[in-house]
Amino acid sequence: MARPFFTSRGFTLLELLLVLALGIILTTASYLLSVPAIRSYEFQRMRETVHRELWRARSDTIANTKDSNWGIRFSGSTLTRYRGNSYPSRQIADDIVYTFGNQIVFSGAGEVTFLRPEGTVTSTQIIFLSDSVRSVTITIPPSGAILTP
Repeated sequence: MARPFFTSRGFTLLELLLVLALGIILTTASYLLSVPAIRSYEFQRMRETVHRELWRARSDTIANTKDSNWGIRFSGSTLTRYRGNSYPSRQIADDIVYTFGNQIVFSGAGEVTFLRPEGTVTSTQIIFLSDSVRSVTITIPPSGAILTP
């Protein structure tokens, strides 16, 4: 029995193009599904960081850490925990700075300083955290309690 001169052992161009197209579609779909989840996680992480740093500033004030008041300053997408009676008169060496992505913005109270000995604030402070999709409001009444939803 004679063997054919040409036997097919590879893939055709059409088969390769179909596999490539399917790969592109799956990659695009996974990207489109993962971006909102990643942004949601980043927003949640930012909200938790803000709450934690407010709590630490209040705790340091109540504990009289370094014999000083402690506070938080919000500016654009940056949070700074500082030691002192106000941000301009702070001890710069004690600053702890967090910078979040460009999509995350702070508004409302630009500065919250907790006062010794009880960790109170002079008036109710309202802080808005937002990105392009979500927002959350943190309220700090004169008692100094940190209220988040």
